[in-house]
Amino acid sequence: MSLLSAFLKHAKFSVAFGRLGTAFVIAAALSAGALTSNCALAASDDGWFSAIDAGRGEKKAGPHVTVDIIAEKTSLTPQAVNRFAVRFRHQEGWHTYWKMPGDAGLPPEFTFTLSPSELKASAPLFPLPERTVTSGLITFGYGGETLFPFNVELPRGASGRAQIALHVEYLACKDMCVPESADVKFSIPIDIKGKDSDDAAAVAAAVRAIPERVQNDGSIKATIDGNRIRIDVAGNAIVGRSLDFLPSEKNVIDLRQAPQTAVGITQGNEPPSASLWLAATERFAKTPQPALEGVLVADGGPAKGGWAIDTSVPLQTGSVAPPPAVNPAAASSQADAASAAADLNNNSQMTAGTGAALLFAFLGGLILNLMPCVFPVLSLKLLDLVQGAHQSQRLVGHGLAFTGGVLLSMVLLSGTLMALRTAGHAVGWGFQLQSPWVVAALILLFGAITCNLLGLYEFTFGSRAADLKVVRSLPQSGITSSFFSGILAVIVASPCTAPFMGAGIGYALTQPAAEAMLVFLSLGLGM
Repeated sequence: MSLLSAFLKHAKFSVAFGRLGTAFVIAAALSAGALTSNCALAASDDGWFSAIDAGRGEKKAGPHVTVDIIAEKTSLTPQAVNRFAVRFRHQEGWHTYWKMPGDAGLPPEFTFTLSPSELKASAPLFPLPERTVTSGLITFGYGGETLFPFNVELPRGASGRAQIALHVEYLACKDMCVPESADVKFSIPIDIKGKDSDDAAAVAAAVRAIPERVQNDGSIKATIDGNRIRIDVAGNAIVGRSLDFLPSEKNVIDLRQAPQTAVGITQGNEPPSASLWLAATERFAKTPQPALEGVLVADGGPAKGGWAIDTSVPLQTGSVAPPPAVNPAAASSQADAASAAADLNNNSQMTAGTGAALLFAFLGGLILNLMPCVFPVLSLKLLDLVQGAHQSQRLVGHGLAFTGGVLLSMVLLSGTLMALRTAGHAVGWGFQLQSPWVVAALILLFGAITCNLLGLYEFTFGSRAADLKVVRSLPQSGITSSFFSGILAVIVASPCTAPFMGAGIGYALTQPAAEAMLVFLSLGLGM
């Protein structure tokens, strides 16, 4: 009620200052908040990442990824394997994500509508991705031209033409991330005499690029010791230079730690084998699962002369010694699998340092004051300071109280965020805006305030409520009111981001709770 009282008081001063101007500013804040809220909603489990980057979005001429469908044959054959592929053509520098995007991001989501209704389409398969580094976060994704193969089944007796409609949603990223979607329609005749199309070779190559799903016969095993994991591949699987493992689930492997490979290890009378050392996340190390699910990649995958299999690796607890020293030749070949992690550790321009993250968060907080989410609150605060000056109040006290409200809100927000992430939820800055109920409530609230400030109606309930004894006892001005103004500033700032802010928060959300809290406090001090 104290916050509501303070807000109603500020609204009253705003009307005196000028209804039309204040309403315009709040309407701008509403538009920016609603736009970024939609981006956060589209981000699903990784709403924090798209909210950070999409908030920095700019007006664009069109989609950054062109999507279409290609077929292996010129016609659709009943009771046969009909192979197709969804083709992504990325603009230069842009990328999309694998089914497990890594530290951040979202995988594409495919929805088919087929005609005639007897048609059945399999889910598109994901080819082997590449590691990339974005604002200090390691992700798995695609650039250039990427094909996602799928099959279409057709029963006997069908004739005419088949219609394949596809709706795909994806997150396109470069220096920022933009949620995009595409609607594609593809028509093909139904005929038993289909010939190879012009895209037949491309579809066949896409199918070969898919990691083969293999039932582990016991030749691949894994051992965990604390946060150290070693995957051993028996000698009957050819590994010439390097191994890599791409987990199918989040919060299993610490992607910031570079994987290390040792090839030609001999144990007793067994044939030489290869081993891969990985680092488990803190959460997984505490409660390891009985198996690791993911893609095991040897020698860079099929495109580089190696292989890749999608499999389940049994995981047992045991002793895992540190990896042996890697000779220069092995280190060179191993760089294909570990280059992204190595870049993260060696590149001083990344936000890998806590000091840099604190500086970026502080600068982002400063700039955040000029964003449309926060600027209206500052105008309300200035009116409060003007009134305090007329009443000979010390403005330093107001400023300190306002700062205290901001910092307390940051502590509560970041503490809640860290608790949710520890529980296994992939959330971040603006995470509450992933709830449709919260977004709807904010839209209604700010819409009602805007109409009120334009003079379309008055809050008679507020007048009656203000006469209640409990409301009259609440602070209407002074230091306490400034404290609640700081809380209000953080509440309305959560849909927004600013330059430098994304890198700082992106770093914080991959660090222990204490460091993450410091980054959020630095952001609050900047505000």
